[in-house]
Amino acid sequence: MSWLEGTVEAFKGDNPKHKDLRKIKTRPGQAWDEEHFFHVSQARDLGYPDTALAAGCRIRFEPDDSDPTRPRVKTFGPYEAPKAANPGNAFLNPYHFIGLRAPKPESLRTLDGFLAKEPVHDRFGRVAGLPEGSGEARYSGRLVCRLTTEGPVVLGSTQGKPEGDDPATEVEPFELPDPEAPSDQGRRRPAIPGSSLRGLLS
Repeated sequence: MSWLEGTVEAFKGDNPKHKDLRKIKTRPGQAWDEEHFFHVSQARDLGYPDTALAAGCRIRFEPDDSDPTRPRVKTFGPYEAPKAANPGNAFLNPYHFIGLRAPKPESLRTLDGFLAKEPVHDRFGRVAGLPEGSGEARYSGRLVCRLTTEGPVVLGSTQGKPEGDDPATEVEPFELPDPEAPSDQGRRRPAIPGSSLRGLLS
């Protein structure tokens, strides 16, 4: 089977009967009457979601050559869901847990030399009883981060019920005293609690 690939185009015209018709352009500058048309039901029946049939989407198809004066689609290639975005560029949930990877060997120091100069809460070592190079090393350490908010942020703190029969819950924002007026309750400043940051980094 010889597949063609092209870009979905919206069907021209204001006729309501054409709202589910589409055209596929296979090359730049292609004349409208040379493009292959199809009804969205053809693709839906093969598992294509409407988002994959919108104008600008790329799609594989087999042309129907039975009538050269009226190019149209015979069938579509199997639908393939788009691959997930590169995690490095994707939004991660605050509680998206990150798998640990062994650090580069050149970044490691011997345990004895490390403990002689550094605090013991940042250390690494091999599992007791296992030989060096066994691959069963364990690692721990410290993450130093800077958080920059790019828009308004508020984290909830104290929860309470309003008076009466209202079932809603009122949530107060987490705030810290203003250093310039620590006793002034009206000058408290929104803040992000350390426990929320720890959960995010987990």
